[in-house]
Amino acid sequence: MSKKQLSPPSDEFKSAVLDTSSLVVDCQFCGRTHFTDEFPNELGESELKQLMKQHKKDPDKYVLHEDCVKWGMMDGKQAVVDCQCNYLAKYECFIWHHRYVISEYLLERTKNNKDIADRESKLVEKVNSSINLSK
Repeated sequence: MSKKQLSPPSDEFKSAVLDTSSLVVDCQFCGRTHFTDEFPNELGESELKQLMKQHKKDPDKYVLHEDCVKWGMMDGKQAVVDCQCNYLAKYECFIWHHRYVISEYLLERTKNNKDIADRESKLVEKVNSSINLSK
């Protein structure tokens, strides 16, 4: 039985995950090292030579990018936005298929947090007025 191949994550999801870009990043979902040779002076000549050597040996594990490597955090791990492992697609698929449950949860959780914040605000007002009365 073959696994169903997921489509790459949408541009909207990649944009939401994208946090920064770097010269070298490890995708912590699959272990691939992504790097660029676009800025050799900033990366360091010896590190770039080593990465290029590893890339020639194993281009699937050491992935060369034309520009900086775009990445963000997902589930506490570094996720390279366009990594071949396509792991971000699993998260997007999960979120999209459960969007009604997730939106209800966020609505209730936000409402509850607002209620707590309102109570805390009233307490702060009482404390402040008590302090002002005692002066």
